[in-house]
Amino acid sequence: MHGRIFVIDTKEDMQNRGYFYEAPWEYYEMVHFIPGCDYVVREGENRFKDNCMRFAEEYSLKFGEDIWLEQVETNGEEFQVAVVKVAPLSEALKKEKLKRLERIKEELEKPDPDMWRIQYEAWTDSGFWFVIPEYRFGPEMELLEWLEKESPEEIFITEVFDYHI
Repeated sequence: MHGRIFVIDTKEDMQNRGYFYEAPWEYYEMVHFIPGCDYVVREGENRFKDNCMRFAEEYSLKFGEDIWLEQVETNGEEFQVAVVKVAPLSEALKKEKLKRLERIKEELEKPDPDMWRIQYEAWTDSGFWFVIPEYRFGPEMELLEWLEKESPEEIFITEVFDYHI
């Protein structure tokens, strides 16, 4: 299975730093962060839009309205980033969380619940992983926690990696 790692940044963090956040780990280090992963490779800029459209589709975001591409300049260099409205993304992640909790509830009602399955459903079941400011790396439920804590109105996708399990 192929999935994606999205590097996330906020406008405020970018302005404080003076540049966009990049993955603080090398691709060969990120392999160890995803259970069962055998490789990670940075996606080229020519695939950036396709990956952002895939992100939009996964979370039922309207491309061009809830997520769009922008050219930005920092330190004299131009970058293409995706700007994502947090409100519709958070709503989609909250719905996913409720679905997971329902599946976990069903598992817990079994005579011999599978603890590995519960952990997987609760946290690691994700085709998308995220590099989040403050040197955090996690699946979509960790992104939701971070969004709820930080409450940005928009986030930026600055880089995308492909991974394989």
